Amino acid sequence: MLFQRIDRDVFIASSKLPEFEMPKPKNKYNKTDLVFALQSLLDQAALLKKPYYKT
Repeated sequence: MLFQRIDRDVFIASSKLPEFEMPKPKNKYNKTDLVFALQSLLDQAALLKKPYYKT
């Protein structure tokens, strides 16, 4: 009873899906800041992928 399946149409069969346009982002960031942030993120990801050995 907990996982009882309910089949329903959210939209009427003859209706069209509403039009939706993704909002265009306003680029307020400096490109060099974005490059620095991306490089830092990639460096951290590389460190996390390295195997860790205790000495």
